[in-house]
Amino acid sequence: MSKRVGKVYAFIDTNLHLHFKDFDQIDWPSYLKCEKVCLVIAPITISELEKFKYDRESQRRQKRSRAIIKKISGLIFQAEPAIEVPVKDRIGVSLLMQSESPDLSIYSGLQKGNKDDELIASILKFKSDNPEIILDNVVLISDDIGMLNKARAKGIKIVQMDESFRLPDERTLDQEKIVRLERQIKELEDRQPLLKLSFLEKGTSLEEVQLNLDILPDQDRQDLINLVEAESKAISWVPSEPTIPKTKTFQRSESDISDISDVINAASTSITNAYHALSKLEIISEIEIDRYQIDSTKYLERYQNYLQNNHSYERRSRLSRPLSFQVINVGTSPAIGTIVSIRFPKALEVFYWDEFPPRPEKPSRPIQPRTQIEKNLIPQRILDLDASHSAIFLPALDSLNSNIETEVLRISKTNHTLVEWNGLKVLHQIPLPLTILGVVFPDQIGDMNYTLYYEIFAENISYKVEGKLEISVHGEITKKTIPHPM
Repeated sequence: MSKRVGKVYAFIDTNLHLHFKDFDQIDWPSYLKCEKVCLVIAPITISELEKFKYDRESQRRQKRSRAIIKKISGLIFQAEPAIEVPVKDRIGVSLLMQSESPDLSIYSGLQKGNKDDELIASILKFKSDNPEIILDNVVLISDDIGMLNKARAKGIKIVQMDESFRLPDERTLDQEKIVRLERQIKELEDRQPLLKLSFLEKGTSLEEVQLNLDILPDQDRQDLINLVEAESKAISWVPSEPTIPKTKTFQRSESDISDISDVINAASTSITNAYHALSKLEIISEIEIDRYQIDSTKYLERYQNYLQNNHSYERRSRLSRPLSFQVINVGTSPAIGTIVSIRFPKALEVFYWDEFPPRPEKPSRPIQPRTQIEKNLIPQRILDLDASHSAIFLPALDSLNSNIETEVLRISKTNHTLVEWNGLKVLHQIPLPLTILGVVFPDQIGDMNYTLYYEIFAENISYKVEGKLEISVHGEITKKTIPHPM
């Protein structure tokens, strides 16, 4: 529309009220390129809006028609009939209610009962009732091409409403049903548990942990031999020479002979004879010496096994780390009958941390050779030289895992290690710590990354929770010494 001088009288189609912005939300003078705009409301427009106030097929038409009727009535009842009323907050825009319906019989080609024809007839009547208004300044604004074409045939200026003013399309009944169902599902989900798994480290929930490993080198054969030889020297035994006390004999002289000297010499001789008899009990027998040699040989074998086992223990211990997990429920209700399963990579060995075996005990040294008196006074300790003492101390982890099956925890191993907790109840907003697991990592130098995949099921959750946790490991060769109990 070219620039107009003066005022434009614009009839608005009912569809514009229902599917485009409100009439008081549009800058009509700028849009129609004129100084002033009077929005003329035809009787048929009010009639259609009143009908849509009770439309049960479309909530949007119902709400829009009621809102528009309320705005129109709030303006026109402020003035006398057929008097223009200014639209609030819209400079140069006014509203006029057409009070009389047209007689369609006087307009050829227009049929009574046809809503489009009645609007066109109202425009024609307005033009004839107001001859002082320039004909080109009376326009019909609509998005209905059929009605615009018919109005143009009747000599009415037309404006096709720009789509930029159109409101978003109304949802269909099926779409409304889907929205309602989605809302109901969302409400159910909001009332359900919402679970996830995390590491638990120093009271902090983590999805990734970083570990440093001190890798102990393989045991050096020569070092092992040196330790055994040093121990062999430490237990070596050399018999000491017995000390025989000297006895003094009193010699009788011709001038010093008495009964007393006879008694003393007799006593001295008796003591010497008694000592020689007693000294036989203080002699260490060959049998006792042979016993010590045999015990020493067996002890050194056990000591060598101990050194090997202790090195194996230390190596395994430095590659092992405890892993703590917790289940977190950020939902609004507890999760009952919860099952948590974690799939570990095949390279990792998993076990029950509380069943990690203790450090091997250092064997006791053999008792040195003893005299008969010492054996009689001190009972000989019976040395357990059973072959089981020389067995490898650390059981295979597979055997450990096979025994770890309680009411809540099970560890199984196929192509990977699967750990599963059953029968858990996870309260909302209260994290549940799980049984601590032990993991033995490969003795690889440098950086390695491992991914743990987990699944969580619960009786009152309709879906499976899936996720993953990450472990970053850095391994270095250690120079730390191995502790040996004294």
